[in-house]
Amino acid sequence: GINVLQESFEGDYLHMPTSLFLETGRKVDLEQFKKEVYESFINSLNRLREGHEFHQEIVQYDYLKGKEVYACVKGVNRAVKVMGINHDYSLKISFENVETDIDSGEILDRFLCCCYMRYNGTGLLIDCGEGTQLAVKNAGFSLGKIGTILITHFHADHVSGLPGLLLSMGNEGHTEPLTIAGPRGIGEIVRALTVIAPDLPFRIQTVEMGDFSTLDRHGFGITSFEVRHSCPCLGYDIRIARGGKFDRAKAEANGVPIKLWSKLQKGESVDGFTPDMVLGERRRGIHVTYSTDTRPVGIIGMMAADADLLICEGMFERAKNDRAKESSHMTMADAAKLAREADCKELWLTHYSPALTDPDEFANEATSVFANTIVSHDAQTKTIRFEDEE
Repeated sequence: GINVLQESFEGDYLHMPTSLFLETGRKVDLEQFKKEVYESFINSLNRLREGHEFHQEIVQYDYLKGKEVYACVKGVNRAVKVMGINHDYSLKISFENVETDIDSGEILDRFLCCCYMRYNGTGLLIDCGEGTQLAVKNAGFSLGKIGTILITHFHADHVSGLPGLLLSMGNEGHTEPLTIAGPRGIGEIVRALTVIAPDLPFRIQTVEMGDFSTLDRHGFGITSFEVRHSCPCLGYDIRIARGGKFDRAKAEANGVPIKLWSKLQKGESVDGFTPDMVLGERRRGIHVTYSTDTRPVGIIGMMAADADLLICEGMFERAKNDRAKESSHMTMADAAKLAREADCKELWLTHYSPALTDPDEFANEATSVFANTIVSHDAQTKTIRFEDEE
């Protein structure tokens, strides 16, 4: 987000027409300065980085000092420095490493989107942008316990953290085979990214997923489904199945030897005896649906029907609905409508636009549609238990 933008523009000059500075050393009308510099600055950035949302407000500015004026932009740990006045009265500016009193932590401290699930001691990770290993560690989970990684699509903010994550897993003692699944081409992506992590102490198996592909790993039943983004993109439906309770009378009626009861109860078939010969009706398991980087397509609501938790992007506020359509994303209200249609128990919003510095400000846009909506934040966690264990 902002880090990349800062690096991209450092040293580039933006020409902003103005007639404010006619005389060197003259004081500037502050309100007029704020209005014209802010508007010109935003327009210049938008021209150079088409489609990038950048609406931070200039909140501090100073007088013209010789030929230099400084303006601090909220949310950016740099100042805009007016380098000089051209003969046509336009300003020549660049990003400078100028110390400011403006707090930029609200954007720079937000990790890229990922999701870590743990069941029976094994972790499943969805997406892996830059810094994911730090986000997982900060949340108190173990990298070495990850058994499966699911990638939704191949934009950098969802895959570029793989080399660092894999190396960190190795450093934590991970030696078991690792599955990395994703859209068609996942093998090539993983091979390219691991060029800089060539000596991992575990084997990687890549699995291509498509519409309604299934995968079972470590108790996680995974179904992928296609969503609509600017590139091939998948959502994931995660289910943890739960068998029926042990039925002693049923086991005895079926003539099952006592010594086999334990294995059959764990789901193993032994000597011609099957688990259904000792178990009652299957019970409700755990159900989580995950979908980001997409328009609000109906399949998301279908897959999340009666889910314990739907994790869905809330990229924009309602006022940016047109922007959401153009970029193949959705608004918080769009996600809430999907949750309502799915009749799921809870919705977590995630994957916010960098321009959305305070997602909580727009929480009502979602909660007014689906009451049990959480505007999630870094390290947000939840324990979901089986129904009779709650």
